[in-house]
This record gives sequence, C-alpha cells and structure tokens, in this order.
Amino acid sequence: MKLTRLECAEILTDLSFRLSRFKVSQPGKLYNFRCPFCGDSKKSPNKARGYVYEVIDKNTLAYKCHNCGLSLSFEKFVKLLDEEYYQKLLYSKFGIKNQENENTKTNNSENYTKALKEEETRSKFELEQYCVSLKKLINSSPNHAAVRYVEQRKLPESSYDYLYYTDNIKKFATQFYPDFKKSCGEDARIILPFFMEDGESFSYLQARAITQSKVSYYSMFVVNKRSLKSRIYGLYKNPARYDRIFVVEGPIDSLFVPNAIAVGGSSLEEALDLFDEKRLIFVFDNEPERLKKYGKDINDLVKSGFSPEEVVKILNENVYSGLEAELMYGRLYT
Repeated sequence: MKLTRLECAEILTDLSFRLSRFKVSQPGKLYNFRCPFCGDSKKSPNKARGYVYEVIDKNTLAYKCHNCGLSLSFEKFVKLLDEEYYQKLLYSKFGIKNQENENTKTNNSENYTKALKEEETRSKFELEQYCVSLKKLINSSPNHAAVRYVEQRKLPESSYDYLYYTDNIKKFATQFYPDFKKSCGEDARIILPFFMEDGESFSYLQARAITQSKVSYYSMFVVNKRSLKSRIYGLYKNPARYDRIFVVEGPIDSLFVPNAIAVGGSSLEEALDLFDEKRLIFVFDNEPERLKKYGKDINDLVKSGFSPEEVVKILNENVYSGLEAELMYGRLYT
C-alpha cells in the first residue's frame, strides 16, 4: 500500500484527535505533535517532537520523532498508531482484507516496543569480518599512520579495542552500507563506531581524518532505522553505574574519562532523556577559563602534559550549577 501526500494529509486529519498537541505547521507538508509511541518528554508536557513531514521526491509523507528517534513510513505510522483504522483503510482503499486475527489489538506502548525491537543495528563482527578496507587499530603496526596519529593525540591504549581505521573512507562507507549517499573523499580515517551497552552493536559511526582535511569528521548512520541511543558515544562503558556522568562534545575527549559520554552528532537534550539530569555534568570546550591556555578541550589538556587522572580531578573540582554557574561563567549552563 502506498499513499499519496494528499491522502496522507486527509488520514492524519482523521487521526488528529489521537495526537496530543497536534498542530498543522504547513498544510499537506508538515505536522507536529507529541510522539504517541514514546510519550515524548516526561519532564515537559509542552514539548512536541513528533513530526509528519513531506518526502518531496516520493509525493508522500513520513514520520520522525526527535525524542526517541523513531522513523517510519506514513503507512507504518498509521498501522502502529491505530491497527483497526489501518485495516479498514486497507479494505476501503485497496480491497485488502485483514489477514491477521481481527481480535488482536495492541496499544501504543506495545507497538512502540515492537518497533524498537525491529530497529536495525550492525555488529562488531560485521566490521571485522566483512570489511576488507577496515582494520582494527589494536592489531596494527606501531608504524602505521593511524597508530602514530592516536599516539600523537595520547589516546589511552584501553580505547584501541574500540577504534578502527580505513585507508579509504569512501570505499569503506559504500562497502559497509551500500545505501550510503553522502559525497566524501577517499582519505584515510579513524573509525569510531558508537557501540551500544553490549559493546558489540551500533547503528552510527564517525570517521576522523588523520591528515589535513577540510572535513575533520564524517558522520553516518549505517542502518535505516535509528534510535535515541544511536548518537551517544560511550554507552559501552556502562556510564549509568557512576554517580556523575560527564557529557562532552566529541567522542575522542570521552576516551580519557571513564564516566564520560559524548554527544557526537546529537544534541545535549538527547543525553537528558537517557539519564537522570541530576547526574549529568556538561563539559563545554574552552572551559574552565583558567585552563584555556592549554587548549580548548580535554584532549588538548592531555597533550599539554596533564594525566587523565589529573583531568578527572580538574573536572570534579569545576562543577557548577544554577546561579553559581551563571556567576562563574557569565551564562547559565543548566
């Protein structure tokens, strides 16, 4: 079943009573409401991060939640939202009778769980077995350019097991994910898969240039279905076991701090939705002010001679919130 953009708009209007804070931003093209599957923000009843938007080249609409990351075709969105309505739609428009048990009905929560279970991920095994253009850093020669690069940046050896390199980023990208469409160069890069808690599965990665390049990072999803966790780096370290979780801007900085994650390619808000906000400490580049002479971030501090242990101590001694943070830095962090 494939619906046109106008058909989708009519159906969405019919179902709008089911959608909290429903708003028509652009008739027939863009609609906004609270995600009916994840419930959107638990902290703010006013946030609405579910969107039905126009897919221009296909003359249809699609769904995307910017809270949980769920991405669906419009047809799948309707099916998960209201199974009974969807089956009636199939019959009235296409003459297709329900092939499932008509007595089987599921609520939004059950449908959302089902959708997340269908979420695609790739595995470390796939990286290491099927990508001839990719090598594991820990198994590389000490003279290799990628190894020299991470040594120059003084990355901890404990991180090598989670780092890879490719001599040709374009060859790797198109081989590992044939649907990859982004134009990119053919230079050598460090590959940082954003592993989930199991340390094996991932759906997003970044490729860091190891030579001078106009584009320092390429970021790419390697699956079609994405989740809220996809773009948080460091979940494999099990940060939830710590009382404090430092949130840094780039994945390389997070490698120096055991209880650090990075929002590489995502927003700080996504970290807030994953963890208790009282435990999150946001670490911005160029802070604290007194250390700017050593560089802009954690990696620069380490390259300047600070040990990772000293960096952790500095972080813990410079935690501020509320009015104290505003007075200390001249702007409100929390």
